[in-house]
Amino acid sequence: MKQALIIIDIQEAFFLDSQQNLWNSEAIIKNINVSITWARRNEVPVIFIQHTDADDVDFALGQPGWELYHGLLRQAEDQVIQKNNVGRFLSNGAGSLFTSASHRPIDFHGCSNRVLS
Repeated sequence: MKQALIIIDIQEAFFLDSQQNLWNSEAIIKNINVSITWARRNEVPVIFIQHTDADDVDFALGQPGWELYHGLLRQAEDQVIQKNNVGRFLSNGAGSLFTSASHRPIDFHGCSNRVLS
């Protein structure tokens, strides 16, 4: 089983909207980028999970808040997987990363603290 670094929902909305209340955002991004740098050095794939919600202006497809955060060390070869239901992470394409034999996460980073179901 291949290892992967999973970056979940690190999107512009968390940095543009004071209502999102992202605490210590500079340190969060710095830590994520340290993990990304480590992953690349060790040939571990970096996979970004991007939340999309047509009913939420912050996360509607193509809106400024929907974009992955510009401060992340993304590269063209990084995989980006769309998910459209916060509460059903494992029932869509994102969840298949962990239920198939394709990847075993070595680390997770994300802005939201919700139970995966």
